[in-house]
Amino acid sequence: MENPDKSLLSNRDPGLNLAGGSDRRGELVESSLADVAVGLENVVATQELANRRRPPDYEAENRALVSLAQHLASSPATILEKLAEATLELCQGHSAGLSLIEEDRGRPIFRWLAIAGRFAKNVRGTTQREFSPCGVVVDTNAVQLFKRPGRHYAYLDEVSPPIVEALLQPFSVNGRPIGTIWAMANDDERKFDSEDARALASLASFASNAFQVLSSLQAANEADQRKDDFLALLSHEMRNPLHTALTWVEVLNGKTVDAEVRNRGFAAISRSITSITRMTDDLLDISKITAGKVSIEIQDIDLKMVVQNCVDAILGAATEARIEVDVALDEESLAIRGDPTRIQQIVGNLLSNAVKFTPAGGKISVRARSHDGKAEITVSDTGEGIPPESLPFIFQRFRQGDASVTRRHGGLGLGLAVAKHFVERHGGTIEADSAGQGRGSTLTLRLPLAV
Repeated sequence: MENPDKSLLSNRDPGLNLAGGSDRRGELVESSLADVAVGLENVVATQELANRRRPPDYEAENRALVSLAQHLASSPATILEKLAEATLELCQGHSAGLSLIEEDRGRPIFRWLAIAGRFAKNVRGTTQREFSPCGVVVDTNAVQLFKRPGRHYAYLDEVSPPIVEALLQPFSVNGRPIGTIWAMANDDERKFDSEDARALASLASFASNAFQVLSSLQAANEADQRKDDFLALLSHEMRNPLHTALTWVEVLNGKTVDAEVRNRGFAAISRSITSITRMTDDLLDISKITAGKVSIEIQDIDLKMVVQNCVDAILGAATEARIEVDVALDEESLAIRGDPTRIQQIVGNLLSNAVKFTPAGGKISVRARSHDGKAEITVSDTGEGIPPESLPFIFQRFRQGDASVTRRHGGLGLGLAVAKHFVERHGGTIEADSAGQGRGSTLTLRLPLAV
């Protein structure tokens, strides 16, 4: 699962919420580092669990897990709150909850994601990752019992009611620790024992599975949304050239027109058909890629000739748009083994994208050379660039970095996804780089040279 601590949260409160709502951002935790009263070894009492024993209550545990599983299936959005409630009931503490590892302004923290019981007013509060009971538990990857942790973690002395005992268990997803599940007691009458630790471990295992389910559901929802957005985009992009073509057909059929208007009409119809054909080809390629039905026919290729042919193909459009095209081809041979149709499709896609996103008066630079045993082609432009947040998604299907840009320039945004697939089928790599929006972009293609 990719980064579950961020993907499963929304509307996060950025401030600390210790002691019932403090908004001193970081002050309570930071100041506590200088106010440690006793050493950590004086508040960790995990060894006492071995002497605190009682018969296991498997029936109560099973009821809780069955109820949680049913709730996860019917109402996954509130499963964390239900998990906190189940922990509170099984461990018979005064508070219980889950803390998740996050990042806030570049520093790792724990956020109290769900809390049941007396401590509930502090839900969504935070503590430092490196100076907290949760941090100790994650680092040791084992259950830990803390007695009056405020003696060491001074900021916990400010919470109300005071924490007398806290039992914490880590949980992970795909082997990576992402948080802790815990129970707290606020008086000396409630002492946690080995049975509480066993039950907490069972609940932690459920928490791990629940986070995987939530992450999968969110990924599926995002994928569905991207496909819905893509279908809307497809309808829009298909309708425009079809409307243009139909309009010109009516003009040319409706009355006698002079040669200039007729030529303009035929040119517009031709452009519309070309646009629709290109989109259809991209859709067919994506469909074949998804179905695993794309075949690659390998033969010897002169990559410099392919690059030159692709440059020649876009020169007309670049000249019309007043875009300068600078080409530098290595004198050395750039012989590769591959499918000439797909290699030309890849290079042509990079060049046509550069023309599309470069404004009038801009410049496109094309370089082809031999480097570290590979043929390297770079296509740089002075165009609109790529926002940093869009770079990770630039080669993904059904996901445009900026839909407004796609709408403005036309196309489905599938070309780079298709190109990446074919590059990887040839044992190569492709990557994008940009200094940011409005500062141009560079795409670099590397393919193994023929031996």
